[in-house]
Amino acid sequence: MLPVLTQSNRTTSEQSLYNTKTNNKSSPFRNGEPVCNPVSSPVKNPNIDDNNNKKVIINVSGKKFETYLTTLMKFPDSLLGDPKKRNLFLNKQTGEYFFDRHRKAFNGILYYYQSNGVLECPFGLSESIFIQEVLFFEIDNTALLENSSQEENENSHELPSNPYLCKIWVLFEQPSSSIYAKIVAIISVLVILISIVVFCLETIPSLNPDKPEGSHMRVTWFIINTICNSWFTLEYLLRLIASPNKLQFVKSTLNIVDLVSIIPYYVTATVGENDSGSIAVLRVVRVIRVIRIFKLTRHSRGLHILANTISASLHELCMLVLFLAIGVVLFSSAAYYAESANSQTGFKSIPHGFWWAVVTMTTVGYGDLFPSTYFGKMVGALCAISGVLVIALPVPVIVSNFEYYYKEEQNRRQREHELQKKELLDGQLNPIRDSIRMMTEASIILAGGTDNEEGDRQTPDNNINAMLKTQNKYQNQFTFLIKSTQDDEMADYVNLCHVVKMTIKTKNTS
Repeated sequence: MLPVLTQSNRTTSEQSLYNTKTNNKSSPFRNGEPVCNPVSSPVKNPNIDDNNNKKVIINVSGKKFETYLTTLMKFPDSLLGDPKKRNLFLNKQTGEYFFDRHRKAFNGILYYYQSNGVLECPFGLSESIFIQEVLFFEIDNTALLENSSQEENENSHELPSNPYLCKIWVLFEQPSSSIYAKIVAIISVLVILISIVVFCLETIPSLNPDKPEGSHMRVTWFIINTICNSWFTLEYLLRLIASPNKLQFVKSTLNIVDLVSIIPYYVTATVGENDSGSIAVLRVVRVIRVIRIFKLTRHSRGLHILANTISASLHELCMLVLFLAIGVVLFSSAAYYAESANSQTGFKSIPHGFWWAVVTMTTVGYGDLFPSTYFGKMVGALCAISGVLVIALPVPVIVSNFEYYYKEEQNRRQREHELQKKELLDGQLNPIRDSIRMMTEASIILAGGTDNEEGDRQTPDNNINAMLKTQNKYQNQFTFLIKSTQDDEMADYVNLCHVVKMTIKTKNTS
């Protein structure tokens, strides 16, 4: 233990030197604190504005941030809010505070001061890295924990109060919760795929039950459709019964898709396929069955990303459709009048030119309708160029939205992976902690501790110091182990700890 130097245990010469430094007005120190000499700096500091509010420039790995000193002083216990701690990083030549830290993470750190305590991890940054920066800048991490718990509560699914309904809800809504939930999810996906395949195969002439050559498949398709729709109905009803919020469940888009995909089967069974007056209704109902493909969205994160991207880019997509509609009307009209002198032209009317304008602006170029005059070809060239420009304009916004949701999904998977890794390591920490405790006891024994008359261990001060030194050594090794070892190295270390524990027991027995 190092002795603490206080004013009471200073020597006479040290005390006189201290008084000279602290009481001398020409000294840069007064009362133990640094002071500014106005005579040595007559020039006005350019970092002070008209309101006498000092500006502070913070250089984080080459990227400069500028804020006010009063902003940092809102949290005086933090590194940036405490002048003594902050001045340790001051570059006197440039007047900047330099930190060799993560630049992107500092955006969230500075926003913490600017927003009076709102601590949020910047988008696209790992939470583990951001937590390290929060600890470095000595920010109260309870704000981060409260924010994380609030986000988890907002994003968490509401569970039913009934324990049996809760098990049913988790079984169907959270496939990763258990092995049984994964089996249910796999069955659901297989049934969806089978129903879609059957829907497509029914249109083949040799397999179409509505045609003579495919009438032998009528019973087969009926049995398969009955099994698939029975599963869809059972799944929907169980989820509806177990739902904690029935109204929200019914209004959900995916649940509406589930309900609409079930209805065609029962409509067909009720109306009857042989009723000649309901053939048109049956055709419409059968077409609705294709909506079942959207049921896969529930089990695919990629489709979730695509749906969120389309939803976020809905304004840009509507603007794209509007531009295309204007271009279609404009260029189809121009092509009609440009081709009016040709009696064999295919542009019989302006609506006939809509198809040509659409396939030209989208650069498809089907080729069934094309201009033949010079003016018509000029209109076609302008139509193709305009189509490329119109389609290219909203694409960057859509791509940006897709990248946002894609990175958000990556961060979610990374958090889940880190959580699983943490749970796995926590299961292996207990034997290692026990081994460290046994190693500390061994250090006491090796340091020469003695027993008193009651049998209690009496350890001198030097033995305590040896014990603490040994414990810190093992604790540092333990921390490095958790951060860098693989599973096989972890197993070897655990085995070594068991060997040390047996050695300590032998020592205690002897």
